[in-house]
Amino acid sequence: MRYGSTLAALALCGVCAALRAAHAADWKPILDAPGEYTVMIDLGSIGQRGATITASLRITYSRAQRMLQERMYRSAEQLWAFDCGRDRYALLQATNFAGPDATGEIVARYSWPQETGWRSTGSSGESAAILRYVCGHAPRARPVAPRAQ
Repeated sequence: MRYGSTLAALALCGVCAALRAAHAADWKPILDAPGEYTVMIDLGSIGQRGATITASLRITYSRAQRMLQERMYRSAEQLWAFDCGRDRYALLQATNFAGPDATGEIVARYSWPQETGWRSTGSSGESAAILRYVCGHAPRARPVAPRAQ
């Protein structure tokens, strides 16, 4: 009896570890402003949301930042929406952390339920570079095969 329950527990641990690995973030640096900040993207987070593409970004600042009356923070994880056809983006969620690389205490959380604050990226600059990267790595819609008659 003990052998069977031990085996079941080990199998369950294996399943849990596999699930955690399947959902582990795959952070890749995509923008670096030396002495200021680094922007990373979770490649596994790039996905379709209606007519837009969403992606999770992590920004780590070289020096602590302050937003409005918030406490100081060193990093943020943000969910962005991108409209690849119109060269614009919107911030959907943000969590600010006391430490670098999304570590330490959570200082603030923000959420905007829809893409209400669209901003143009322009043709150059950081936001344009991020948009080009995300849109270039976005999943492509699969064509629907015609139904057999």
